[in-house]
Amino acid sequence: MKKVNVKKDDLVDQLKVNLKKHLKDIKEVKSLRRDEVRNKMLQEVEKIEEDPKYQPESIMRFKQLTSYEADYKKAIKMAEMSVDEVIELSDDEFSKFVMDNWAWSTDFATTLSAYSGA
Repeated sequence: MKKVNVKKDDLVDQLKVNLKKHLKDIKEVKSLRRDEVRNKMLQEVEKIEEDPKYQPESIMRFKQLTSYEADYKKAIKMAEMSVDEVIELSDDEFSKFVMDNWAWSTDFATTLSAYSGA
């Protein structure tokens, strides 16, 4: 299928469900990341206290999780403001808006799993 017609209310509802999940994931990962950074820093402090000559081997990096809340809000606002009760979605739009499969989804899921252990 190249295109599909969906009820505006169903589309808005699905976008809101997807946004709610996205915000929950962001909140969870921010907390998990904060804990991981804190724990790593404490480990480094312990090493410094045990050995005054201790030198960290490398720079510590902790991947940031980007919020795409604006993408969801834009899609929701566009659907809400449409005068049509039925909205035609392309295959690509359906993947993003309904299936929650955006261009950034893979990177987002990788970062999420890095912190959540999923």
